[in-house]
Amino acid sequence: PEAGLLLRQATFFDHVEAGLPAPGGPAGGAVVLDLEPDGAAARAGLKTGDLVLKREGEPVTSLRDLRERLAAPGAQAL
Repeated sequence: PEAGLLLRQATFFDHVEAGLPAPGGPAGGAVVLDLEPDGAAARAGLKTGDLVLKREGEPVTSLRDLRERLAAPGAQAL
């Protein structure tokens, strides 16, 4: 998995549960389902259940968007 983590697309309910405003359109971001304890994501401070909404200061529009950015040449850990 990318950066040692398993992700799923965030939903409207993930945003509401996190205390964020309900998205007006499709919910952006991704939810961390699992991660390797010694992987790059864990070293960066991510935990199971985290909602990833930005990467390198830019909004994460979808799970696909985040996966593509993580797979990009020279990409850094979250």
